[in-house]
Amino acid sequence: MADDYVRPSRRQVLKQGGGVASVAFVSGLAGCSGGGGNGSGGSTEGSNSEAFVPGERDFSGTSITWYHHESGTLPALQESAEIWEEQTGGEVSWEIFSPTQLRDTQSTLFSSQSTEMDIAGYPYQAGARFVAGGHLDELDPYLERMDPAWEQDDFIQRVWDIYGKWDGNQYAIPKKFDLWLMFWNKNHYQEAGLDPESPPETWEQLRSYAEQLNTDDHAGFDQTWVVGQAELNWLQILKTQDVDFYDDNGYPAFWKEENRDIAIQAVQQWRDITQHSSNGYATMSFSGSTSAFTSGNTAMVQKWHAFAPTMLNPEESEVADALGIGLTCGASDGNRQQMLGGWGAGLSAYSDNKEAAFDLLAFTANKENSLRGAREDGQSSARESILNDEQVREAQPWTETALNALDQSF
Repeated sequence: MADDYVRPSRRQVLKQGGGVASVAFVSGLAGCSGGGGNGSGGSTEGSNSEAFVPGERDFSGTSITWYHHESGTLPALQESAEIWEEQTGGEVSWEIFSPTQLRDTQSTLFSSQSTEMDIAGYPYQAGARFVAGGHLDELDPYLERMDPAWEQDDFIQRVWDIYGKWDGNQYAIPKKFDLWLMFWNKNHYQEAGLDPESPPETWEQLRSYAEQLNTDDHAGFDQTWVVGQAELNWLQILKTQDVDFYDDNGYPAFWKEENRDIAIQAVQQWRDITQHSSNGYATMSFSGSTSAFTSGNTAMVQKWHAFAPTMLNPEESEVADALGIGLTCGASDGNRQQMLGGWGAGLSAYSDNKEAAFDLLAFTANKENSLRGAREDGQSSARESILNDEQVREAQPWTETALNALDQSF
């Protein structure tokens, strides 16, 4: 739905859609025809050999349109864009949608090779489809020309590669590092006679805890089951038992004879756990599960850690002073695979303003802007120096848990 809201700077928000962040794009674009690949849809500015520092060149008269999803960390990104406008003379317009609306809109724009979108923000899983369709520009020619002070090596290598690298080429810069973690209300634990510092570690313990925590006043456990999340919840149980969704040939590995019993058992495990969830849990959105938890209406949730700032905000959360944060559950043998989510952003292959668009993209991800966003707005950075900053660790107490879980993530 159109929205003419204008911020104090020249940047304008042109569109807003409902909803919050998601990690699952359930349809791809690999079959779209006419992919531009490597910049064929727009100008060839990326071939420029001049070295540069993002935010220090003159882009007066150039307007960049960034398509992104609505989220709690978006204001930090937009604040960085405002600074870029002031320093370069360029202008930034935002098209903001729910994840599902963003997927559909980007599909249409890429299919028509539209020049309307310069920067595409997307959940990292969608990147392979965009690359296969030829819709994203390679970033390596731009990255090679940047001043070393940008410090590409400061990014967590695993996140940098997973979020943006395909077939050896970089197509995106990480914008939101995210892991699926367990959050619990310590007060509810104490009321149920449970140790508030010891969350469940196995799926069976999760069911048991949820049963003990389920009362007339609040549910025992909730989480999001829409926007493709139901499949991921199921996949997580399979991964903790060493079963993949697909094998190397693209065949559904979970339905092979040797894995079929585990796959069926995983469905039953979730059915047993959700016996102690809120009414209507099956249609619970990200905002719905967050609200249920912060209002004290459920005792435990599994969520992307990008929602943690809301849980810790005493103006929005009744559990701010009693929030437990830990790993999600796993198998009885100790296998606790964590789900890795998050968003990256890349250049549309059809953009007419690639040089300015990349400059903006890199500027918003530099150390200074990343540090400010993490300290002041709870932005989840993919830079190691930011995540190890003392003030960031204090403002984002989930950081150590998230970093420790990274090596066990999928």
